Amino acid sequence: MTEPIRKQRRITSSKVDPAKPASRVINAFGGLTRFCELTGYPTSTAHGWTVSGYIPPHRRGHSVHAHILAIAVREKVELEAADFVDQPAPLAAANG
Repeated sequence: MTEPIRKQRRITSSKVDPAKPASRVINAFGGLTRFCELTGYPTSTAHGWTVSGYIPPHRRGHSVHAHILAIAVREKVELEAADFVDQPAPLAAANG
């Protein structure tokens, strides 16, 4: 018997800023559950990244960013190294 497919949800906690890099990266995979299924990271770890806003470049002796990028390529998720850092504000907003 197969398990029912879970509906993927976007991160919606009030502690999470969807504009921060961790949220953008995880949401690019379709949500927290799918991200964790594909990458093998525990849900609690990935959720902690969304709360802090950032995914650390290294964890336990390996490159987290490279691991996630490799999986993104394999799964055809549009993601690049620049997605792991804060994006500059648009000029119109900066001059506003």
